[in-house]
Amino acid sequence: MINKLLKTNPGNYVVLSTYTKKILQYAVTLKLIPENPMNNVIKPRKKETYSSNNYYSKEELKTFLAYSKKEKFHVYVLFRLLAYSGMRIVELLALKVSDIDFDASQISITKTISSDADSRFELHKPKTTTGNRIISVDPDTINLVSTLTKDKKRMILFLGSMVVPNLILLEQLHYGKIKL
Repeated sequence: MINKLLKTNPGNYVVLSTYTKKILQYAVTLKLIPENPMNNVIKPRKKETYSSNNYYSKEELKTFLAYSKKEKFHVYVLFRLLAYSGMRIVELLALKVSDIDFDASQISITKTISSDADSRFELHKPKTTTGNRIISVDPDTINLVSTLTKDKKRMILFLGSMVVPNLILLEQLHYGKIKL
């Protein structure tokens, strides 16, 4: 029955089998059946299928970046850094200006960012030592990051304490409470 449910109703088979088990357990409690047959059922696991095209082609990436460049500069820089560096989003959002060597076109990855239960952001060390690394970036991308940091300094002059001076992209993407 469970195998049939998995084939016919893969989205709900776990819920349906759970309800069936509870109903049969109630029958055991009422002494209508000696034991619950669902206790001996090994639930099949749904085979995960991964799409081989879970990424943009070179042309799609160019189109996306061109569009984002027209819309919002900081979003363009974020996605360009993600695409050209291989950084994770939590590493990118934790970047500080001091992590970037503009002369050598390198970025030091030494921390990640996460949010706590109060939706405050916290910086953490990477989970493993291999998470600490230095990434080389092409000169065009590093120039875009440099422009973004200069724009950020102008934002600080106008917005004052609303902007965290060290983080490059975070507050431009999310205006929540920040705890550092």
